[in-house]
Amino acid sequence: MSLLLVLATLLVAPATDDAIKLDLKSAKYKAAFDGGADLIGYNEGEEKAFFYVNGQVTLTGKVPAAGEYTITINASCQAALKENAKIDITLNGKELSKDFTLKTEDPKDYEFTAKLKEGENTLVIAYTNDVYKENEYDRNFYLHSVTLKAKK
Repeated sequence: MSLLLVLATLLVAPATDDAIKLDLKSAKYKAAFDGGADLIGYNEGEEKAFFYVNGQVTLTGKVPAAGEYTITINASCQAALKENAKIDITLNGKELSKDFTLKTEDPKDYEFTAKLKEGENTLVIAYTNDVYKENEYDRNFYLHSVTLKAKK
């Protein structure tokens, strides 16, 4: 009988280790300078955020319980001057990573571990090393997805 109760509990209990995907489409985007609003945002057709200039995106995610989580950022870039895009990551107002350099221009998952509080958490990802020279080079950053997953 106790085995039946355990099985029933497993079937009814919600999965707590499922990844929580943060919504890039409705996130808040801000260019690092006035007049740059059209150069940063979300491209629905390509389902990714674009950063053609330095700027940041503010994302919020609600987690069911406090604890240690893996934050997975899927990102790509367009390199320039032999350097890939760099980002700063802030979680709930505290620095999580500074000057993190993407390893490749292709989309890739980058994982960070952090303690999240129960309820709403705020993640800010800032693109920091834009460079551009007309008809010569243009470094850009692209954000494809951000997920939160409780560590077991």
